[in-house]
Amino acid sequence: MRVSVRPWWMVVAGVPALLLITAFRFDTLPFIPGAAFTDAATSHWPAALLLRESVLSGEFPVWRDTFMAGAPFAANPLNKTAYPLQWLAVLLPPTLHLNGMIILHLAIAGFGMYRWVRSFGCHEGAAAFAALCYGVSPRLISATGAGHLDVIYAMAWLPWVILTATGFAHGGTLRQGVIASLAVSMLILSDLRIALFGLVVAAGVVSGHWWRVRQRVRWQVSLLSMLLTALLTISVTVPLALWWPYLSRAGLNPAEAGIFSLEPVQFVGLIFPQTGGSHETIVFFGLGVLLLALVAVAAQPKRVAGWVFLLIVSGWWALGSNGAVWSMAAQVVPALSFFRVPARAWVIAALIVPMLAGLGLHWLITFAGEQNRAQRRVRLMAAAALLVCLICLAAALTGPAALRTAALPLAAAAILCILLLIRMGGRIAVNPLIALATILAAAELLTFARGWLEWRGEDRWLLPYQRLAELLLEDNTDRVYSPAYSLPQEAAAAFDINLFGGVDPFQLRGVSAAILRGGGITFEGYSIAMPPLVDVSADDLSAANREAVPDTRVLADWGVSHVAAPFPIAADSLILFSQVDGQFLYRNTDYQEATRTGRFPSGYADLPDEVTIEAFNRVTVAVALVSALALVCAGIWVTVARQRE
Repeated sequence: MRVSVRPWWMVVAGVPALLLITAFRFDTLPFIPGAAFTDAATSHWPAALLLRESVLSGEFPVWRDTFMAGAPFAANPLNKTAYPLQWLAVLLPPTLHLNGMIILHLAIAGFGMYRWVRSFGCHEGAAAFAALCYGVSPRLISATGAGHLDVIYAMAWLPWVILTATGFAHGGTLRQGVIASLAVSMLILSDLRIALFGLVVAAGVVSGHWWRVRQRVRWQVSLLSMLLTALLTISVTVPLALWWPYLSRAGLNPAEAGIFSLEPVQFVGLIFPQTGGSHETIVFFGLGVLLLALVAVAAQPKRVAGWVFLLIVSGWWALGSNGAVWSMAAQVVPALSFFRVPARAWVIAALIVPMLAGLGLHWLITFAGEQNRAQRRVRLMAAAALLVCLICLAAALTGPAALRTAALPLAAAAILCILLLIRMGGRIAVNPLIALATILAAAELLTFARGWLEWRGEDRWLLPYQRLAELLLEDNTDRVYSPAYSLPQEAAAAFDINLFGGVDPFQLRGVSAAILRGGGITFEGYSIAMPPLVDVSADDLSAANREAVPDTRVLADWGVSHVAAPFPIAADSLILFSQVDGQFLYRNTDYQEATRTGRFPSGYADLPDEVTIEAFNRVTVAVALVSALALVCAGIWVTVARQRE
């Protein structure tokens, strides 16, 4: 059935509509409303700043002194020096760069979903609907608000990985294998954690197709593709392997790694969107998206059975320590603990459900008029969904205030159910169906976005710390220790002040132990913040480590000349010299001007010596060059091979 609808406006308008409704400006960074912190400012802004300043000064940033008493920079996957698009930071100021990266990757995500759904032979209106629903999906938007930009980058490449893996499974040519390798490499370089799930799905797609059609496997091409992928990603994998024995994350146990496991009760969030808590536990897709995905399942259960199986597995894995799958896997393969936060497996569900929604909408566009089992199943499903929506809507309108945020999604879903029933009777045309389904889905997704994403300027996340930084600089600070993060990382980076501590999952075990010892803190386990925040609200750090008494001699060993805290500290060697904005600033009288010959003081365990560090840094630079050269060569070869076809 050929129709005249041109759906591109849906793809093009989705991201601008999101930016408009969340009051975006290019001089701001994303936050979750009400949250005091965002990884965009804490981690990604300083990383972009250092990359830009280092390259413009003619250096490759292998090391950063600003955080954690000094730590590897290029070897840290969070800093994205191995990710090709991160190098746009050289051209743009950090804030503008990060916002450009967010917009670019939301567009990459939407267009990838469009191409993937079109590869099923779907109508372009259905593909554009799926693209819109993925590009502004709750999981992507909440990750944006939390500043988890690496997750956004990786989710943008997920549909491309599945698309190229499918193409390779069907064709098996060398060019298709190289294209798939490039897509997989971009996924791995953007985020190793999300890559784990994407690679499992891609492998399942390829092996499932080969098994189903009994296609002869081209092992030579497959092996070459895997070797190329390994070569393209050595800029991440090799430095990580070198530093692994020294990392505190290497010692994670399943209990520590199982943080933010989904709880079964949280699946009620499929209907009632989550309004608080962690963004990691959001399961909402949008009721309209979920409804159209159910249409695909009801209409073509055999066609989508494999994707439904992946949905179930991803949900079960996301249960983490509350479910059997992740717990058993983590016991059998301890290395899985490195990936932490099992709930991130739900990104696979966030990928599959919009795709299924596109298939469902396509079926509604093209189904035959005569009655059959599929139509009866869809009609029954729509009627049952309408009843559930009306019951839940009544509960939302008459129940607690926390449920009222679900009123709009439930009302939109009820209207969509009615549209489906009308469509099954043949009394609504294709174009109005696509337009109305898109408007209803966009309305609930953008409403959700307003609750999980806002934009704040430097006047709120950087400038408030300017006076504190200036006082420290005027007093000739060497390194600053703060038990309650009085000087956040973005401010330390902006004013070039070195910290004894910080927030980063890539921690040297010996440095973390020294921070605990120097801070007088007793703590067992793993924390991405060092010193750790124990029994303190994430948004109010004024009482963090208040009872701990710092060991000023250990602090002095590590070059800590000053201590900043939001409370007075009773230590003989700490002399108060100023107060500003509720912060107490101390000089450490045990400190003497640094005479260290290496990056770390002697006498502390679990730390590499200077010779080892230099060797690791040289390898990091070498593999970065090799990986970049391989990427350029592979891209050129694919382009030339296409022209010859």
